[in-house]
Amino acid sequence: MSKPGIALVGIGALLLPALGAIAGPLAPPAGPVSATGRFGPRVELSAANTPGDADSLFKITQPGSYYLAGNVAGVAGRHGIEIESGDVTLDLMGFALLGVPGSLDGISVTASVESVRISNGSIRGWGGAGANACAASNSSASALVASDNGGDGLCLGSRGMVESCLAEGNGSRGIFANSASIVLHSGAGQNGDDGIATGPSSTVVGCAALFNGIDGIDAASGSVVSGNTSEANIQFGIRAGAGCSLRGNAVRSNFGSGFFVNTGSSVTGNTASFNDVAGVRVAAGCLVSDNSCYGNVGAGVRATGENNRIDGNLLADNGLGLDIDAGGNLIVRNAAVANTSNWDFVAGNLYGRVVDLSGVAAPVVNSGTAASVLISVDPWANFGY
Repeated sequence: MSKPGIALVGIGALLLPALGAIAGPLAPPAGPVSATGRFGPRVELSAANTPGDADSLFKITQPGSYYLAGNVAGVAGRHGIEIESGDVTLDLMGFALLGVPGSLDGISVTASVESVRISNGSIRGWGGAGANACAASNSSASALVASDNGGDGLCLGSRGMVESCLAEGNGSRGIFANSASIVLHSGAGQNGDDGIATGPSSTVVGCAALFNGIDGIDAASGSVVSGNTSEANIQFGIRAGAGCSLRGNAVRSNFGSGFFVNTGSSVTGNTASFNDVAGVRVAAGCLVSDNSCYGNVGAGVRATGENNRIDGNLLADNGLGLDIDAGGNLIVRNAAVANTSNWDFVAGNLYGRVVDLSGVAAPVVNSGTAASVLISVDPWANFGY
């Protein structure tokens, strides 16, 4: 029997002449090699290919794939790149759009179009927005740094996606994406307005918002906000509209409340610490469960409306542990410790037994067994200690 290796060598020897005939000469033709994308040639932004006009340095008027070949210096009274067509992909190729005083937007989508994709570069110092694609729906921004622009850092229309972007020091919002949008793994710091803001029915996941002029994250009604951090913002760490879901976020040292949440939302499994007002503040009809609220100047959890379920939260070292300002709430299984005052419920609420353990001396436990120090077997009891 012949060896497999010998057989393969023989087949290769037979195929090489045929492949050479099919492929043609290996030397490329004379002249420059054009950039080629997945679906055909890409177009370099240049005065010849994409000439600007009275208010833009470059202007894209046709669908296609475009790229930068170098940095772009801004001019007062002009956008850097103007886009008036849909189905456009713009790759900054790691280069920068550098604005000057009196310039307009770094990138401006000036028509209501769909499918504009902008990626891979920095946009800095423009008089208007960094990338203003508010008129572009079904669009995306990825791997962009937008900093020190006079308006928004990045703005997308409805059903957009922002991924792996940074927005810092912009005069207005850091990142804004309108209704039904997704913002993933992005950061926003020291912006004049909100760090990250969305329209209704959006998703914000894995983002960081710090030192912003209003809220760290402002999610409109029906949004999902999970796995984010928000710290040292002038107002709220995370503000959420009606019917939102907030899970697994950490908010810290904000000058207002950590979470400020509207009607019919769920706030579960979050951490709120060292905020200047409440750790978690909710309106009516919310589920507030399994949150850790530590060291907040005001209440750990504050409910201003009715029909909330406040369940299983840890409230420690706050000015007030649990503050319930309206009747009709269900309050069960919470633990409050070392708050200036553990509880403040108005009349008309429903709650499990409130047990004060602060005067109960815990036994020394150095074996596998110990008597219970909990003086209630009520499974709905709230414990203060």
